[in-house]
Amino acid sequence: MADDINGVRFIYGTAGSSSATPPTVAPTNVVVVQAPGTVTVSWSPFATPPSATQYRVDFHMGHRDDGSLIASLTVGASPLTVAVPPEVSGAFNVTVTGINGSGVGPTSARTDFVLVGATCSGPPPAVTGVTGGVASGFAQIQWAPSPGATRYLIHVGSTQGAADILGITDLGLHTGAAAPVPAGFRAWVRIGAVNACGVSPVVDFLLR
Repeated sequence: MADDINGVRFIYGTAGSSSATPPTVAPTNVVVVQAPGTVTVSWSPFATPPSATQYRVDFHMGHRDDGSLIASLTVGASPLTVAVPPEVSGAFNVTVTGINGSGVGPTSARTDFVLVGATCSGPPPAVTGVTGGVASGFAQIQWAPSPGATRYLIHVGSTQGAADILGITDLGLHTGAAAPVPAGFRAWVRIGAVNACGVSPVVDFLLR
């Protein structure tokens, strides 16, 4: 009977009551921290029911409420760290919204931040000091850092300039690569240094 059900609920509570309704409180203390190549967003969760089981983090252009949405990511808890290419710069803002099984709660206050991209006057110089070889079923290649480079791109082919063995691969700031290879391996490796202004002249190296 309805009276019995209401009595049980009064004594024992309702199972899952923390998510019986959407969150009613917006996340607070939203903080943005920029590090080389990343942006980390943190916030204070709320534990008072009805609580959130996930959080939606929305990134917008500009320092205004109607800025264009550029990314929307959902995570289980604070913080969220995202990778940012070095050439990205400008004014942005972020908001955080709590979500549970019953719906979406109120959105946090807007937090403005500025990304300062890498400064440069042109692409970095070509890499130098390339060495490498194949021995005992293992191929390796390395080179000297290119001044001003923020990452390196390589590809590997059976002929000079080709990429049929390994497509264009971003090595980040690593100045070398290694991998097991079959007997008799011989290939051309093409290396380019990159910064926010472009790609250096490429260097080809015959690995054998």
